[in-house]
Amino acid sequence: MSSIASARSPTRTVDLAGVRSFLLGFSSTLILAVLVAVGAALAIGMANEGRVLPGVRVGGVPVGGLERSAAEARLRAALPALPDATATLSVGGDATPVRLTDLGRSYDPAAMADAAFAAGRAENPALLVLVRLRDALSGTQLPLIVREYDPAQLDWLALNVVLAHSREPIDAAIKRGAAGTFTVVAARVGSHLDASQVRQAISTALAASPGRDIQVEIPFTSRAPRITTEMAQTAAATARAMSGTPIRFIEGKDRFTFSSAQLAALMTIGFDASGSYRATVNPLAVHGAIAALAKHVDRRAVDASYRWGARYEVVPSVTGRKLNQPATVTMLLTTLQARADGTGSAANLKLPVSVTQPHFTTASAQATVGNIVRIGTWTTYYFPGVSNGFGANITIPAQALDGKVIAPGATFDFWRDIGPVTVE
Repeated sequence: MSSIASARSPTRTVDLAGVRSFLLGFSSTLILAVLVAVGAALAIGMANEGRVLPGVRVGGVPVGGLERSAAEARLRAALPALPDATATLSVGGDATPVRLTDLGRSYDPAAMADAAFAAGRAENPALLVLVRLRDALSGTQLPLIVREYDPAQLDWLALNVVLAHSREPIDAAIKRGAAGTFTVVAARVGSHLDASQVRQAISTALAASPGRDIQVEIPFTSRAPRITTEMAQTAAATARAMSGTPIRFIEGKDRFTFSSAQLAALMTIGFDASGSYRATVNPLAVHGAIAALAKHVDRRAVDASYRWGARYEVVPSVTGRKLNQPATVTMLLTTLQARADGTGSAANLKLPVSVTQPHFTTASAQATVGNIVRIGTWTTYYFPGVSNGFGANITIPAQALDGKVIAPGATFDFWRDIGPVTVE
């Protein structure tokens, strides 16, 4: 007969009374410690009513126990000078350096004094106790507060940048010289700046790199001129091509020259109907120039005559001519346009004229000069004075009639043959 036996674990009795006693003691101690801490924190606060709590430093400057105004004054006096730096403002390649101190970069003692006075005065009671005890034991280090710029000074700087760099575009111009030259005055691109954008660019750069040298690209909008330098140069080149070489109008042995200056006066430079800026020939100016030329070209036919001296001499006749003005205008316009197009460069033009022959030609006078016999002379004397236009009303007709030939069967008309009678 066999048997099986099992081992029985010994029974441990928990001392509940002891645990309760321990917990009660621990709780009492903890509560007492909290009460002591709260009391200490309250005592610190009451002892420093209206003053910065003990142990507070700003940038290494102790301000604990000082009233707010005194703390601000100490900070102003004790903080070292801020190192200066430069903000270089770049506007379209123009660089303007500005010292940060000139922008009002400085400490903000008022804000630092406010932060120091607020230290240890949190609204959360638990946090307040911890902060005050920490400050009392090890102190609190608050950072420096630096104002990167004065808003009013930044606004003033932005306005000055706008005034200095905003400008209206200036069109290119073409100046005509007295000798018919064309000189181009270059255009200038304008620029527009917005003060708020300038201010934003500077403030953003200052915030990104406080206290350091910075480069600030100032935004601006370019404003192109209506007439660019290239447009003016092209137009001037065309004008030079048309007027650079004088034009000679030929009629027999006569030469009538339009100089470069006269041709240049016929040019118009500006925008045409299509909106292109170019040099063109002014048709009205050409008509006027040809009308003036006609006064030098046109002449009446003059009969041959005789000159009375030691012997009889023939004064040659002169053929009359009249300029065909419409044909000459067309000729000149065509020539100038060919120069502008680069298809021609004519400098000599034959004038289109109609010729009128005199009634009494040189040949007729020469054929009859040997048959002329003086049949009489007559001399009269006169005294120039106010009453006879100082002799003009006698001298001028005498000169006009001197040597006049009246052909057989022809009529002599005094008023016709002395020419037009005018006050002049």
